[in-house]
Parts: sequence; structure tokens; C-alpha cells
Amino acid sequence: YFEPFSMDTKKMATGGVIFTNDKDKNILTTINTSSIIETDYEKLYSNVSLGELVNVISSSKRNVFPVTDKLNNFLGVVLLDNIRETIFKRELYETLFVSDLMTTPSEIIDSDESMESVMQKFDATGAWNLPVVHENKFVGFINKNAVFTKYRSKLKSTVLE
Repeated sequence: YFEPFSMDTKKMATGGVIFTNDKDKNILTTINTSSIIETDYEKLYSNVSLGELVNVISSSKRNVFPVTDKLNNFLGVVLLDNIRETIFKRELYETLFVSDLMTTPSEIIDSDESMESVMQKFDATGAWNLPVVHENKFVGFINKNAVFTKYRSKLKSTVLE
């Protein structure tokens, strides 16, 4: 009695195929996840020394660095905030490696994932950057700020009743 959708449209509405009364969901449905993936990140291998990592950091504008193997399989991330104190300890430059410094993100986004699912992962983790993979191969990162920017742009251009 209280179902807002007919039997014919319920599956499409819950799957995000048709517009619903949930305006946020409607807008998120129109955003293609692959359109906001940032790919210009310096990838690191797990056997890179701290000294080499410091060189990469010094020429980068990023604060997150993906770690992959030689086949581009995603292994983890190095967050600048987590290693800030360590990078000033020169005595560790040849004895500490990326494998010692990397962490596993609490969530990973698949390149085919819906934007609604992506936002749920951002909400659950509180993260600002989440890695994107396709068949375990590193693709890039999605930044929460990029999602908000795209959302605002879609909101401005969309008239919803």
C-alpha cells in the first residue's frame, strides 16, 4: 500500500535507472565515476627506499602516493601525513622502504562503481582521496572535492521538480 513505485518501475528506481524522489540520488546517478578519476599520480614500488621516496615527494604536489607492483597491481598507499616525521630522519633513507611505510586504504573504488556507492564509501571512511582500481590494476584516485564540484555543476544545470 505504501510502495511509491509500481511493480514495473521499482527495480529500475532502486537501481538508479529512473529518477526517484531522492534528488541527491538522481544527481549522483548522472555522474559518471570515470569522469572524475585523477590519474596524474607518481606510482611507487614497494622496494623503493625512503631516500628515493623523499625525492619523489619533493617534486610532487600530491600528499598521497599509490604503491603498485611492476604489473600495476594495486598494493596500498603512502600518505604524506603518516610519514612526515620519518622523512626527516636521514639515517633511515637506505634502510626503510615503501613497503614499511604503506598502508591499506579502508575502501577501494572499482572503476565501474556507481557514484552513489562511491559517496557511501567516502561517508563511511571520512577519507578525502580513495584509490580506484579495475581488476586490481591501479587506475587513479577520486577526490571527494572533485565529486562535490561535479555534483554542484550538475545541480546547477539540472532542474528537478
